[in-house]
Amino acid sequence: MGSALASIAVLVTAGIAWLYHRHISALRATLNFVTLTEIGDPSWRENRAVFLRLTSGDGSNLLGLTEPDENQIEKVTKVSRHLDHCEFVAVAIQKRAMHEKTYKLWQRTSYVDTWVKAQPYIVELRRKRNHETMYENFERLAEKWK
Repeated sequence: MGSALASIAVLVTAGIAWLYHRHISALRATLNFVTLTEIGDPSWRENRAVFLRLTSGDGSNLLGLTEPDENQIEKVTKVSRHLDHCEFVAVAIQKRAMHEKTYKLWQRTSYVDTWVKAQPYIVELRRKRNHETMYENFERLAEKWK
């Protein structure tokens, strides 16, 4: 009986240690991700700045990029990279590779605001490309955080 209890105690302890390690790993991954991209990467800041310029006012500048001409390709690329970043964050949180509460404390307002500003553009892209799941994880997380 004693060895059975000892085995159970070892398993419970190992399970708790594994959960704690996973929690710490997600926190570290979140902090590293934010530090390397949103704080430390000038191209991320430039992509976000282009997105914000295009969505200021009524947002029609962004909607105009659903059928870009040659002169708009760089803007489309920067907007896509910014939205891809938001989608990546949502997937990483969904898969528990990033810590949701920490990232939410850091970026909730900006993340939700990005979704609100990008939604008409994304809806139009989905329609034009017949791709209903485009940025669906980003949408789901932003709506959850509203």
